[in-house]
Amino acid sequence: MDKGWMFLADRWCDEYRNGLEKFLTMAKQHKGDKPKVRCPCRKCRNVKYYSVHVVESHLLYKGMDSTYTYWKFHGETLTNENSNVHSCCDNKHEINANNAKVNDDKMQEILEDIYWGTFNEEELNGGGNKEVSFRKEDELEKFDRLFKDAKRALYPGCKKYSILLFVVKLLHLKLLNRWSNKSFTMLLQLLKDSYPDDNLLPSSYYDSRKLLGGIGLRCDLIHASKNDCVLFWKEYEGLDHCPKCLQSRWKINDGKGKKVPQKILRYFPLKPRLQRLFMSRKIASSMRWHKEKRVEEIGVLCHLADGESWKEFDKKFPWFAEDARNVRLALSSDGFNPFNNMCNSYSMWPVVLINYNMPPWVSKREPYFFLSLLIPGRRPPGKNIDVFLQPLIDELLELFKGVWTYDYVTEQCFLLHAALMWTINDFPAYGDLSGWVTKGKMACPCCNDKTDYRSLRNKIGYLGHRHFLPDNHVWRNDGKKFNGRVERRLKPQELSGEEILEQLKVVEGVIFGKNPNTKKRKRSLEERN
Repeated sequence: MDKGWMFLADRWCDEYRNGLEKFLTMAKQHKGDKPKVRCPCRKCRNVKYYSVHVVESHLLYKGMDSTYTYWKFHGETLTNENSNVHSCCDNKHEINANNAKVNDDKMQEILEDIYWGTFNEEELNGGGNKEVSFRKEDELEKFDRLFKDAKRALYPGCKKYSILLFVVKLLHLKLLNRWSNKSFTMLLQLLKDSYPDDNLLPSSYYDSRKLLGGIGLRCDLIHASKNDCVLFWKEYEGLDHCPKCLQSRWKINDGKGKKVPQKILRYFPLKPRLQRLFMSRKIASSMRWHKEKRVEEIGVLCHLADGESWKEFDKKFPWFAEDARNVRLALSSDGFNPFNNMCNSYSMWPVVLINYNMPPWVSKREPYFFLSLLIPGRRPPGKNIDVFLQPLIDELLELFKGVWTYDYVTEQCFLLHAALMWTINDFPAYGDLSGWVTKGKMACPCCNDKTDYRSLRNKIGYLGHRHFLPDNHVWRNDGKKFNGRVERRLKPQELSGEEILEQLKVVEGVIFGKNPNTKKRKRSLEERN
């Protein structure tokens, strides 16, 4: 049977319609009394079952999966004549007929998971079903190419590696061993020369990255002001000068070559990374572990779900707690010197998010840490870290409202919510992230404006820590060993989030940035610390 019609771009021409009619006739005879058949369109790829009428509409609007050249699910029997037809089809689609195919199950599974999560059809919106189309022709073409590359042997006779698997493993080795792009290109050229002449290996690092264009997660490059005043983002995206300090956006801008910005914030969007976890057949079930598989022991803290903050959050937002798939996150950040040279003063600040839906022995592993922001140096951002956190905060607000996500376990879409519940940092970084200044007369965030301090020449001492002790503790009455006074005060009352927000409303006129021409803002007594 002629299968050349499968690859026609015009799916409404007579040749395509005639070929489709013959294919459906064969499929009807093969299905017998069964109501549904597998759909071999570019989206369903023989995974989903539909009526013949629906399959016909899919093949007209989406086209046939170009890798499905042996119609084993629709009644075709493999003969020598059919084998020749398959080879001809492969040649039409730029696949070498002499090139052996590889059954790369691992890469096939990964591609299928990403594919189904990207091109799902039905979502549950409120109480009813709503059909939402995510299909884009260029995306479909990328996945078609990736599926073919996962089956194409690296060179004729190679049975272990497909071209896609080999390139993925090479890129992984480059990452682990910190190879430069130039050394990676030199290695590719050496391997390409050493393998048979008709091998499919890319010749450069750029070509190898291009090969994986459909499955990567993006990184957004956002320009920042020289003095950390603003990000050239959203309303400031088209400006060439900072609206606050008036400094140029560009370090080099001679009008001839490429413009070089003063600073670049690297932002790794969180939403596609969370969605990718639910697409994976190996990880999706672990995202429910905290509710479905965790063993609770009274009085034992084995997981953050046993803690008070988790339980209090569930009481305040019961709709969030109803679905075990909703994600709870922690944020951690601190400065480090990327040059491994302490003589060179440089401080770069990564912002990392940690997912606590998973078991502790999984969530603390490096692959499940989400690098969200990479804040450039040379100096620590200080309070100006708020400027760099803007893209992440916007996305967290969007995630709290909910984004549609495909779940591999249920094979349905659901509204995924995420909440940032904790921060992990040392005390100075706590001051930058929270906004409470961790130095001076009111340095203690727990005592707030009731911090007990004493001036000690050029330093400040904090001597009131005994009022955190139990009422009957012997040290409360032992003033000689401390500040000479008996301690009768009670433990300070913990402020609620609403009370802290009320305190923040008093703070006005805060100007971000390290502009040397800006006068230091005087703080009023009502603003505390």
